[in-house]
Amino acid sequence: MAKLKQLRSRVGATLLWTAVLPASVQAENLLEVYQQARENDPVYLAGFHDHEASKEVYDQALALLLPNIKFDISHTERSQDIVSSENPVFGSGSTSYPIDEYSLSITQSVYSFANWAGFKKSKEDVKRVAAELEDVRQDLVMRVAEAYFTALKERDSYLAVTAEVTALEKHYELVQNQREEGLARMTDLLDSQARYMQAQARQVEISNDLRDAIQGLRELTGTLPDSLVTLGDGLELVSPEPLDVQTWVESAQKQNPMLLAKQSALAVAWQEARLQKGGHYPTLDLVVTHQNVDNGGSLFGGGNEVETQDILLKFTLPIYSGGAVSSKVRETINLHNKAKDELEQEWRKAGRETRAAFSGVAGAITKVNALQRSVDAYELAVDAKRTSFESGLISSVSVLDAERDLFIARSDFSAARYEYLLNTLRLKRAAGTLGVQDLERINAELQGTEVTTDVDAMQAQDNAAVLTSGSVGAESLAAADVQSGVQSSVQVRSVVFLNEESASVYSDELLAEVSPVESDALVTTDTAASDMSSAVSFVSPKAAAAVSGTEMQADGWLNQLPNDAFVVQLAKGANEKGIQKFVRRHGLEDQAAYYRTERESGQVVFVLITSPFSTVADAKAAVAEMPVAVQKGIWVRNVSTLQDLYRQPGSGA
Repeated sequence: MAKLKQLRSRVGATLLWTAVLPASVQAENLLEVYQQARENDPVYLAGFHDHEASKEVYDQALALLLPNIKFDISHTERSQDIVSSENPVFGSGSTSYPIDEYSLSITQSVYSFANWAGFKKSKEDVKRVAAELEDVRQDLVMRVAEAYFTALKERDSYLAVTAEVTALEKHYELVQNQREEGLARMTDLLDSQARYMQAQARQVEISNDLRDAIQGLRELTGTLPDSLVTLGDGLELVSPEPLDVQTWVESAQKQNPMLLAKQSALAVAWQEARLQKGGHYPTLDLVVTHQNVDNGGSLFGGGNEVETQDILLKFTLPIYSGGAVSSKVRETINLHNKAKDELEQEWRKAGRETRAAFSGVAGAITKVNALQRSVDAYELAVDAKRTSFESGLISSVSVLDAERDLFIARSDFSAARYEYLLNTLRLKRAAGTLGVQDLERINAELQGTEVTTDVDAMQAQDNAAVLTSGSVGAESLAAADVQSGVQSSVQVRSVVFLNEESASVYSDELLAEVSPVESDALVTTDTAASDMSSAVSFVSPKAAAAVSGTEMQADGWLNQLPNDAFVVQLAKGANEKGIQKFVRRHGLEDQAAYYRTERESGQVVFVLITSPFSTVADAKAAVAEMPVAVQKGIWVRNVSTLQDLYRQPGSGA
């Protein structure tokens, strides 16, 4: 029974989400979202470009160790005037001539402690940025998985709260009807109303969370997927391999990318300190220069062309720079100590996260199995408490608490499944081994249905399903029974009473075995006398033979009606006189009758229904003509559903 209800619940949830998907839309699975994120996620792209920029420090540091070659060329037009001269030969005059000059120089650092320290620093920097890029890649895998499963988890929560709202709405309507008939206390009505409104508020909140979760996928990929592939029911729960936490911790200490980045950062800080210490040490440079100067003339007459070759060995000894070098050394030493502390912190963090993820995987397996059993148990408990409430054995609060507990259990079960998958990725992430292959493995687990990411369309479909619930087939209504909780534990075979007007919609052939009977009392299947006013009903010849005085045995009438007909359920309860009072108060003698049915517990209850209609529209039109008080809490039912669910009192079946 519980498995059947669970299946119906899943079918209902699936129909709710898949019915709004266009046939041409292809759902995007986890791997496809990841590929889109690699191309469009700003965080990942920023990390990639930061890596590409940072790795240039190696070439920059190497350049300081290689020769520096420089070529200069110039052309000058020079004009000169003799203003005064002590040389009587050139006492006055002026001239103008060109000067062409070029030079080629090569500078090679022979010794520089700072340059070599900078080169070693650059090599550690390259290791650091490579580790940081790997961390960015693994972080993208985690963020994609978290965003994807968060969206699915919020979807499951929305379906759960929607089922709770539907169930509480039906319960509220039931209590309203019972209150009007004096069968329920005012506190029960207020409690059911308050819980119903609270559930609606949670539905709005969870709907907003679902929208935000779906937008989280857009944040990663730049576009909103039309639909997603769900996890399905066949999730395989696998323990970590190897099943030894210390092995995972050791792997993290060797391969965790952030830990490796911090180790390289420590080496970078040490080389930076050495680089600054190099400011105290001398440098030796070799400079070779070739120069050519061509003067087209001179003030004193005649031009010349001169070539010059210089070889310079330059030794520089820093003596005093105002204390700047010593200050920079102290600064870098403290930064090195800071890097050492950060490495220790990252070391401890990696160990903690690895142990937490390992425990999370092992614990999630137990948690998923336990919550699965919890959901099954709560579903049975809700059914039992609904039955007990309708029998007057418990208060409405107990039913409301059970509905709330069932919602919590369903939400926790859904979250636990996704948490298991995320913990398996977190364990690989902490150990430094997370890769696309892990996403591929989890993606293979996505064997569920395609679900839309359009929350508005999903809600519209939900509302449409509620408005047209009377027109769907018996299987869909059975699934709705599980969702709403109304009569899910009662098997009913209705005895339906037809008035002459509604009977006209059926063919004479279908009604060949049915003839009208007038009675001063309402026709029921109960053996007790009825004190109700007259009603026009139809009874088969076989059933008529069973009538004796005030007693009538009319079980089985519903089977003579077309199974595609519809009736309106107006009330239900264990108090027959309350049903009779309801009929008299609202003048329903010519429109409805009640029958008795037996619960699995053996208790007899009475269900008040209208005569049948050929379509849901006809049923709703008839309801619109009824008193306003009657229209509250009514339920259009398919005759085939009632035929399948009937349980004849005393029959044991």
